[in-house]
Amino acid sequence: LGLYAETLVLTVAIMGAVSAGDAVRAREETRRTRAAAQSRLLAMERRQAAQAERAAIARELHDMIAHSVSM
Repeated sequence: LGLYAETLVLTVAIMGAVSAGDAVRAREETRRTRAAAQSRLLAMERRQAAQAERAAIARELHDMIAHSVSM
């Protein structure tokens, strides 16, 4: 029974360590995935802001030129 108990304890300990390692690895992978998604979202928001700014400038220039031509 002594050898069986030791084997059982070691098996449970190893399984616990492997499970803990898997949990840490999964949590880190989730963190990296979220960070990458956040980075992509910020880049997209920056591109949209730049496009909106360009559109606003284009509208303003159009209005200024149209006003100049009509006078």
